[in-house]
Amino acid sequence: MKHNIFIILVLLFLISCSSSKQQEQVYIPKDLQECCEQLDTLLSQDTKDSIKKMETKKEMIKYHFYLSFWMRNNWGLWRGSRLKEYFISMGITHPDDMSGIILECYYRQLHNQDWELDKQIKHYQDYWKAAKEHSLKMETDTAYRKEFQLKQKMQLDSIETEYLTKKKLAWKPGTAIIGYLDYRCGFISPFFADIFNLGINTEVKGTVIEWQDDNVVMKITQYIDEKKKKKVIKCNDIEDDIVIIHDHRMFRLEKQ
Repeated sequence: MKHNIFIILVLLFLISCSSSKQQEQVYIPKDLQECCEQLDTLLSQDTKDSIKKMETKKEMIKYHFYLSFWMRNNWGLWRGSRLKEYFISMGITHPDDMSGIILECYYRQLHNQDWELDKQIKHYQDYWKAAKEHSLKMETDTAYRKEFQLKQKMQLDSIETEYLTKKKLAWKPGTAIIGYLDYRCGFISPFFADIFNLGINTEVKGTVIEWQDDNVVMKITQYIDEKKKKKVIKCNDIEDDIVIIHDHRMFRLEKQ
């Protein structure tokens, strides 16, 4: 046992050393100009051509995951490097903002545009200033907090209303749907069901009869697991295979 632990520790040490050497081999730019030069070297011609064809900088979002992730980790924007210190000296302190500025500058350079660096810096500084002010007000200003929470609720209600409207238009009477109904009568919570891998739902197929407010009335045409049919009927107050579905998020169109 001790021998196995020793081997594992040695392997972890070697992996760590290998990772460190790999990071040391990556050249870390000293400023934005060198960042653009390095990206010009690292990226394929196809990628550069793709960026040149972009009509707006917003399209660079497709590179914000893997390329930004690579820069933050390999150029020391998280752990500390001369490039990080360069950004901090300009008032940019978050690694995500740093990688965002690098990508925007590279986009602008390929499009023969000015970097507008001062404008970019101000954008991120204004964002964090506003975020800090908001956080402070949420803690100290009761009226502000209530107003903000009310606006959030109104936005969520608006999104939910739009979602239901679209769903009602798509799920007209006669539409075939498939989904899951409870067969444990709520005796087991979803939390414990997930932990202990206990099933609480079973699949059924059916057609939409009508909408009652925000609930779907469905005629069940097939109980996928016939052994659970009696439990499904009992737990969901089903009569003549007709059920009112309150949580229709568990259902989808049968043909998609």
